[in-house]
Amino acid sequence: MRDPRIILLAVVLSVIPMTSDARTLAGTRVFIVGDSLVGDGSGLAMELRKRFKEQGALVKTEWRVGARVSTIRKDEAFHQVTDFWKPDLLIVSLGMNSARSPVKVFEKEVRIFGNQLYNSQRCYWIGPPVLVDGTEYAVARMREVVEKHTFCQYFDTAGMVEFPLGSVSGFHVRRWMGRKWAVKVWEWMQHYGFTYEKESFAS
Repeated sequence: MRDPRIILLAVVLSVIPMTSDARTLAGTRVFIVGDSLVGDGSGLAMELRKRFKEQGALVKTEWRVGARVSTIRKDEAFHQVTDFWKPDLLIVSLGMNSARSPVKVFEKEVRIFGNQLYNSQRCYWIGPPVLVDGTEYAVARMREVVEKHTFCQYFDTAGMVEFPLGSVSGFHVRRWMGRKWAVKVWEWMQHYGFTYEKESFAS
């Protein structure tokens, strides 16, 4: 006769969820693109890459100092990745360098850019914070523009993340604060998930 303790142990193990080594995004292709806020040394990009890789995702990053939407949409490296690697998830961090330009200029570029994003299954756009006086109005309008002309879900950094004194320097966020910012973005993304059927948008 089999030891009943062994049978009980087998039953218990069969119902315990095996989550400790679960890699829920294994094989998912993630492409992070933008300006220096997601540069190689930024806390925002470092923390996001870390979390995606811990989940088994494949991550590529493409960024340019001073990048605007027009910079990226014309960038050959960006098109190489989107056209041939075909990321499942695209994360865009653009807008900071357009915050002092007329909103209509930003909107024109986003409208064109929106038609270039459809090689990705899902898109998140991380809006810029208000780091410099005089940019409040433009930053506040960016969500409306992005959601009108792209299928990206928009993370409203200015409204969802507080940047305390000493956490920024000019147009840049200190690394430790960038990591905290990334945690907020990551938690927000959990609400929407990482893959879905693309929705149509007005052009």
